Amino acid sequence: MNSFVDVLKALSDVNRLRIMVTLLKSGKELCICEIMDTLDIAQYNASRYVKELRTAGLLEERREGRFVCYSVSNPQTDTEKYLLKTLGTLEGGIIAEDRKRLAKRLAMRENGKCVIGMRESAEE
Repeated sequence: MNSFVDVLKALSDVNRLRIMVTLLKSGKELCICEIMDTLDIAQYNASRYVKELRTAGLLEERREGRFVCYSVSNPQTDTEKYLLKTLGTLEGGIIAEDRKRLAKRLAMRENGKCVIGMRESAEE
C-alpha cells in the first residue's frame, strides 16, 4: 500500500503529471533537456520533479554521454498499469501545448538522439 501512496503523491503535482504524460505520449525516452524545453521549466525544477517520479518507481534513468535520458518504468502491478493507461488518455489544454513543444524539440534530434543541450530561457 505504501508504494501506491508514493505513486499518487508523486503524481499530485501538475508538472510531474505533465512529465509523465509527455513521456507516455512520446513513446520514447527523453533527455532532461527535452523535458525542460517541452514543459518550459528550469533545469533545477525538471531534475527535482524527475527525481520524485524516479523515487516513486515511475521512471527509469539512463546516461548517454553528457545526457541523462528518462523513460516510463514498466508497471509492476495491474493498478500501476491502469493508472499509466489513464494518464496516457489525458488531452487538451496544457497537454496539447506540451505536445507541440515536444514535436519541435524532437525535430532537433540527430539519428534519433538528443544532441542539443539546455536552453537558457526556460522559466523557473
